[in-house]
Amino acid sequence: MNGPETEERELGESEAEEGAAGPAGGAEGGESSAEDEAAGLRAALAAKESEAAEYLDLLRRVKADFDNFRRRSEKELERAREAGAAELARSLLSVVDNLERAAEVEGGEEALREGVRMTLRQLKDALARAGVERIEALGRPFDPAWHEALQSVPAGELAPGTVARVFEEGYKMGDRLLRPARVAVAVEGGPPGPEPEPGPLGKGDDDG
Repeated sequence: MNGPETEERELGESEAEEGAAGPAGGAEGGESSAEDEAAGLRAALAAKESEAAEYLDLLRRVKADFDNFRRRSEKELERAREAGAAELARSLLSVVDNLERAAEVEGGEEALREGVRMTLRQLKDALARAGVERIEALGRPFDPAWHEALQSVPAGELAPGTVARVFEEGYKMGDRLLRPARVAVAVEGGPPGPEPEPGPLGKGDDDG
């Protein structure tokens, strides 16, 4: 039969064993929680890396498609330039033919002039088909974007700032200036400026 002292001793040993087991169990639970968290982070990192790889692959495909498109566009543009130049050249071949014939004419001055007139018409038609237009100048307000002033003349009946004479016709292709019209501009009073030297294709008021 156990006495009171024996019961107190057994109770103390039991409490000591529970106290020793408690911290060990808590430590094991903490380690398990940390491992689970690390595993979750690794899984999330792997998912982000996979997503980044997909985006990188998509970017590479888009870049390759753009490079192919750019190369195709450059080739098509070059072919269009070549086709346009070839068409213009073909249009001018008949002009060359007529110039050669005009140079060989032996039937007098009038026949030569008619040959030159025919050549001029064909040349203007060829340029028009290529989109080349003559710049309107005579009697128009002077526009430095399309006209080049070579001389000033008294206005007379013209409004100041008006193109009074065309020395050399100007031409444009769409909105692109090929050559400005070289002109004389009417000014209020004062003597006329010096007469400019004619260019290789210079002309006066005559439009023909």
